[in-house]
Amino acid sequence: MQNDVDSDQRSALEFHEDKGFHGEEDHGLFAMEMEKKSPASAQTVATDHDENDTLDGAQSVIASDPSDTPIPSQRGGTETRLLGTGITTREPDRPSNPKEAQIQADERVQQFLLLEDLTSGMNKPCVLDLKMGTRQYGIEADEKKKSNQRRKCMVTTSQQLGVRLCGVQVWDMNKGVRIYKDKYSGRGIKAGREFQDSLKEYLYDGISNKSILRRIPDVIEKLSKLDKIIRGLPGYRFYASSLLLLYDADPPTLTNDTKLDEETLSSNRQRTSGVELKLIDFANCVTAEDELLDSTPCPPHEPEGIDRGYLRGLRTLRMYLLRIYQDTYSEERQAKGPELEDDHATELLEEEVPPTWNDSAFDEDLGYVSI
Repeated sequence: MQNDVDSDQRSALEFHEDKGFHGEEDHGLFAMEMEKKSPASAQTVATDHDENDTLDGAQSVIASDPSDTPIPSQRGGTETRLLGTGITTREPDRPSNPKEAQIQADERVQQFLLLEDLTSGMNKPCVLDLKMGTRQYGIEADEKKKSNQRRKCMVTTSQQLGVRLCGVQVWDMNKGVRIYKDKYSGRGIKAGREFQDSLKEYLYDGISNKSILRRIPDVIEKLSKLDKIIRGLPGYRFYASSLLLLYDADPPTLTNDTKLDEETLSSNRQRTSGVELKLIDFANCVTAEDELLDSTPCPPHEPEGIDRGYLRGLRTLRMYLLRIYQDTYSEERQAKGPELEDDHATELLEEEVPPTWNDSAFDEDLGYVSI
């Protein structure tokens, strides 16, 4: 039976004196600071440890005066002598920032990821996250990951269209409310009218259809430039990456009295005039410089080719945006008559769009789907 520590009863345990213990003799283990030996009497005996015998070069062991005061090391860094043990540990000097880490020779290098807030400076940011491509797993994916991503592509618009909605935030300026949909909502959207309406909802400010007509030409132009860039990158794959569309539903008013530097002014003008496109999430991407070993689990079908799955998604977006523009322009023309003016109308209205939404629109360039 165990006794309470606060009980007055004596425990059944017995105490035996250790014959090897001779009392608290002064071995210098707990010397007070006033009792430290003078530097003149201190002795340092080098051990026969070779420098290469230390643990990863991070510690050096010497017999020394028992002091815990950090001292500079001849090998660089700071040495701290453990009190009474004769052992000195060395802490290497660390670079204070990533740039210094690249130029300063040291045993430990620290690197950081710098994240940018793409909505910084926006009053009412509207963001559309589009998962691009027909394949959503990397070259090192295991069978479970591969099977899961293939199934996800088959039941969403990724396989058919090469793009799916992965999240959206948009402001209804008429009601003054923010509309938000997550990736799970995007997975339920079907190709055709549902996908078209989702894109249109993102571009609409809740007040006038002119907001749609004003933004689409800018997006189509940037998609065309991106298409050209991707076609010029053989050997590159942008697996599981996203295309981010951003604009400010309530951009700041620029006046001549505003004191801003040229770079900030240029950035603000771009944000007030159109939609920004950003490529994000490159964790599973492949470049032409990457070495693909024979043991690579999931290499690209044609390593030297271009990313046709990504191009399929870009072509889908262009086609849908053209359809939205033409339908919206027709509605506005009927409502307001011939006085509707748009500098881009002639060019975009003359471009042909498939009359119905079906797979035949993609027969020319099927890409590599995740099946």
